[in-house]
Order: sequence, then C-alpha cells, then structure tokens
Amino acid sequence: MRAAINAVFGSDQKLQHCCTHKPRNVLDFLPKDDKPQAKSLLRAAWKLDADKGIARIKKLAA
Repeated sequence: MRAAINAVFGSDQKLQHCCTHKPRNVLDFLPKDDKPQAKSLLRAAWKLDADKGIARIKKLAA
C-alpha cells in the first residue's frame, strides 16, 4: 500500500493504519495478563482529540 501511495501522492503523505490491525500489533508485544487493560486504554485514547490521545498513549507506554 505504501508503494502505491508514494507513486500517486508522493512519499510525504501519512498512512493511516487499519483500526483493527494497529491495536493487534501493539498488543502482541504485551504479556497476556496486560492485554485486556491495554486494549481498553488504547480504545479510550483513540476516542480523544489527537493531543490528549497521544498524551494518554504515551502515559500507557511509560
């Protein structure tokens, strides 16, 4: 997909990750016991405006 976007729109365009696969990719790095809470926190953060959501996700990562 990235190659097609680069060819048509240029390489400076942002690529939106799939709302199903992005959380799955993030949660794959966590221990099984931490996944449910992290999943809930990610979903809540993604419902906020960008600045607040980013801050929430950075707090979760810390």
